[in-house]
Amino acid sequence: MGRPSKWSPEFRQEAVRLYRDGSESIPEVARRLGLNPETFRKWVRQAEIESGEREGLTREEKTEIRDLHAKIGAQAMEIENLRKRLTGT
Repeated sequence: MGRPSKWSPEFRQEAVRLYRDGSESIPEVARRLGLNPETFRKWVRQAEIESGEREGLTREEKTEIRDLHAKIGAQAMEIENLRKRLTGT
């Protein structure tokens, strides 16, 4: 998992709203707010996914998938440990 963002969710939402409500391009808004344009572009894309305007996984879906992968990994380790105990290896 990546490092925590230095930008709050509220800041991100407000930045995306400024872009959507205005006539400036993503790089222009990013520059004005002191953001990397590609980072800001990702925020805009994710906001479009969250609102159903674009195909993709929502944050909630990504979290659920990550949690399920972790559970699968833990269960695989448990199965392996049980197998070793049963076979004595």
